[in-house]
Amino acid sequence: MSSRDSVDQLRLATRGSALALRQAGSVQEQLGSRRLSVELVTVETTGDQVRDELIHRLGTTGAFVRSLDEKVLDGELDAAVHSMKDMPTDGPPELVVAGVPERAAA
Repeated sequence: MSSRDSVDQLRLATRGSALALRQAGSVQEQLGSRRLSVELVTVETTGDQVRDELIHRLGTTGAFVRSLDEKVLDGELDAAVHSMKDMPTDGPPELVVAGVPERAAA
């Protein structure tokens, strides 16, 4: 979470894809059941912006998570929801995986 003095509402970063919004909505619902107010904030990532290249040709890992992580590290947003398949193995050491929800039925 960011270093804001008081948190009236948790600002949660998510990509704008249908899958990302469903996953973030599930996290929002779970946190809401614990009486936390959560606002979803859509962030466009490099992976979203580059549509004419294969993802491995971008020459970087984390194309779908880096922009969200930067917003958290800058204190602009409190946390982010990522799909585990998009997570690089060498993410920023200042960030932690705070939770992994149960996997949804296929």
